[in-house]
Amino acid sequence: MAQVPWTLGALTGRLAARYGSRTAALLERPLPLPGFERARRLTFADLEALVGRAARGLRLEGIGPGDRVAIPVQSELAGLLTALAAARAGAQPALLYGQPLVKRGARRPMPAGDGAGPGVVVFTSGTTGTPKGVPLTDAGLESSLRFARLAPDLTIGRDDRAVAALPLAHVFGLVIALAYLEARVPALHLPRFDPAAVLAAIPRVRASVFAGVPAMYRMLEETGAEEADLRTIRLWISGADAMPRDLARRFQRRGSSLAVGSRSLLPAFFVEGYGLVEATGPALFRALGPVGVMRTFRPLPGWRARAVDEEGEPVAHGEPGTLELSGPGVVAGYLGERPREREWLRTQDLATVSRTQGVEILGRSDDLLKVGGHRLHPGEVEAVLLAHPAVADAGVTSVPHAAKRLASYKVPRRVQVVDAIPRTPTGKIRRGVLRERLSADR
Repeated sequence: MAQVPWTLGALTGRLAARYGSRTAALLERPLPLPGFERARRLTFADLEALVGRAARGLRLEGIGPGDRVAIPVQSELAGLLTALAAARAGAQPALLYGQPLVKRGARRPMPAGDGAGPGVVVFTSGTTGTPKGVPLTDAGLESSLRFARLAPDLTIGRDDRAVAALPLAHVFGLVIALAYLEARVPALHLPRFDPAAVLAAIPRVRASVFAGVPAMYRMLEETGAEEADLRTIRLWISGADAMPRDLARRFQRRGSSLAVGSRSLLPAFFVEGYGLVEATGPALFRALGPVGVMRTFRPLPGWRARAVDEEGEPVAHGEPGTLELSGPGVVAGYLGERPREREWLRTQDLATVSRTQGVEILGRSDDLLKVGGHRLHPGEVEAVLLAHPAVADAGVTSVPHAAKRLASYKVPRRVQVVDAIPRTPTGKIRRGVLRERLSADR
């Protein structure tokens, strides 16, 4: 019998057929819907019923194949289910940062264009310009979730629980949310990321998995992670930006991969992913184990990496160049552009790639600064600044016209204290905005 292709719209139906009464999601409070007034958990059958009900409502409103439905979401479960319902109705959900639509008095999702295909649209972070819509195909999403299906038999799944607070409008948050379903890891979806709420929820639901971006981990520390009970976490996950090694190590020690009673024998695992919207999520990963560490990123199965020069020619192994990726999740283009097949996806990151496919990320090529004839990446300076206990956050950029730990040309010429560093919803520094503010204050 031919295998039925994976689709976003059929996801909850397929999972309900296999896992029916097993817990699929945890609830902070019961849903204001008939039959769920007292529920504190949802089974896979419940999710299928909710998605089916919402899909029928969308069809009654005239939404179906060919429509693109704009769905403002944060990290709430209702936003994820609305996206699945739109896909079930035959439309293409387009996830936007914003307040969820599923609440009393809210307007229904409105078609945002014609000629939409299957899958889902998410947007780039806009760190280097206007955010671009990226249509993710069902095949690309399925490739990103393959190993989530194996997770119950490998590292997570049987008795695990998660606290989910990543924005669903970001590919990292979307893939993680779908991965929890595929791996049968019941997740408590918070309405949005709130560090105090996360620190309270982890021990309350005895969560063993948490995924966040580096900025979230820093905020957790600022809010009291050191005093919180995080011993139930055995797997921390990070993505979307470079994770400082010392920060990851501190969270490893706060969790536990092996414990006897209340005593931790081994620290937690920490897995860092590297990916981008145009790759439909993760393409590379590295792990900090309880006793070992992967110093470089490695491609996930099915992916390859190489570094190229300005003409697009591969450079020698170990030499720096622009990172390119090839794999099953590479998209065909941006929303509004003519689709084109491509074997290699060019990123905006500089990297070295070894003969054995070990990848070291050096930083974004468009963030490079030239100082005194030298080329430096601001992330290196930011890491030194963030290591100081009096610094809560830091951003480095150039403006028109530490010393013991940095070469002289890397030492900041000017330091300005601000209330907050401008960042995207996933924590990436908006260097263009930072540069404008600093230039205006000169």
